Order: sequence, then structure tokens, then C-alpha cells
Amino acid sequence: MASFPLFEIWTTINVKFRYFGGARAGKLDCFFFLFFFYTVSLHAIVYNRYNHLKEAIESMEDQLKRLRDPLQLNLPTPPPRPTSNA
Repeated sequence: MASFPLFEIWTTINVKFRYFGGARAGKLDCFFFLFFFYTVSLHAIVYNRYNHLKEAIESMEDQLKRLRDPLQLNLPTPPPRPTSNA
């Protein structure tokens, strides 16, 4: 008998969280895009160039991660730590 009220409470909380959380995240995304395109139009920035620069930065970061990989650097593996059997 106690399972139905618990399920009802859980469902209510879940629905409210999804509604308010999802609605807020969607509004924030919408506001960001409105603000971004409004600012771009004010300063006459070509946003295709902005997208190209962002993609170039991401590719450079990926290349740096790949180059900093310990397996890529051929570093020796650290010796195993001695275990104490106390």
C-alpha cells in the first residue's frame, strides 16, 4: 500500500524537475543565441569566421592532447609501488 504514494510523489517530483529544468535550460540557450546574434549585428562580426576560428581552436586542442599523450611520448612506465603486508 505504501508503494503507490511513493511512486506518485516520485513521479510528481520528476515531472516538475523535468518541466522547470528543461524549460529553464531551453530559455537560457535561446537568450544566449539572441544575445550572440544581436551583438554580432552591432559589431559587424562575420559569425562564419567566428565558427571557423572556434573549429580551428578545437582541432588544435585535440592535436595538443594527442601529442601530450604519455604513450605518444614513449615515456617509461613508473615502477610498481611496494606493498606493505602489515
